Amino acid sequence: MDDTYQKQSAVRIDAYMNDLGLNYKQAFNKAYKEVKPPSVVVPFVSYEEWSQQFRIGSSHS
Repeated sequence: MDDTYQKQSAVRIDAYMNDLGLNYKQAFNKAYKEVKPPSVVVPFVSYEEWSQQFRIGSSHS
């Protein structure tokens, strides 16, 4: 997870709990709507390409 996202989320949750008197779950849900998690894009790799990474030193062809 991204450290910046975690810190921002923690700050917002603490603020909502202290300022608005919300419980953790309410504060989390409200903060989650404001602080969006980072988008992670994983490039497509075919099975053959992926499996080549693990075949080094293997006797299988």
